Amino acid sequence: MSEELRDASKTLPRSMLWTTLVNGSMGFVILITFCSVLGSIEDALASPTKQAYMYVFYNSTQSVAGASAMSALVIFMAIFCNLSITATSSRQLFAFARDQGVPFSSTFAYNIASLSTAAILASYIVSISCITLKRIRGEPLLPSKFDIGRAGLPINIASIVFLVFVFIFSFMPMGPKPNAAGMNWSILMFGSTVVLSIAYYFVKGRHVYAGPVTYVRKGV
Repeated sequence: MSEELRDASKTLPRSMLWTTLVNGSMGFVILITFCSVLGSIEDALASPTKQAYMYVFYNSTQSVAGASAMSALVIFMAIFCNLSITATSSRQLFAFARDQGVPFSSTFAYNIASLSTAAILASYIVSISCITLKRIRGEPLLPSKFDIGRAGLPINIASIVFLVFVFIFSFMPMGPKPNAAGMNWSILMFGSTVVLSIAYYFVKGRHVYAGPVTYVRKGV
């Protein structure tokens, strides 16, 4: 989506940085507040709603209406997060399809499908790891209007550690000893996609994919 921004090399990093700082600070306050009114963990997990946060809301407000309103806010935020992930993954797929980097590129370039959370995390890990490797080797980076100086390498390393941790846990089931219905099958979907992508790259992709396509608007 950065292609649609003005001065993207400066605007996008700043927006990502401020989004993380503001949301992280607010999330920390919410976390402390939530933990302070959590009550019995066993009762929260055994709630008839099967959602511990709904039990905590009701236990704190002693009101069905109040707990429902607060739960609705959480559900709306989850929907918006899913929309954001879908939009991000669909644009990534579009970009690679435009450059003939995926199978059936002519179709996927116009018909967009979403990727899983694990695939998004994997793309972050790969891209940040490439930048980190260049920093460690002392290789020059491309010119940028947004530079955090020497803090770049520690931040990159911390990002990789965090993303790998979240990436592994994204494949975990919701509870121990899950049955077929409660199993998290994303590991199978992700692994199959990786295997098929590698096979496609060596069979055809490496012959037609030549990096990002640049469109230049001719001045009038």
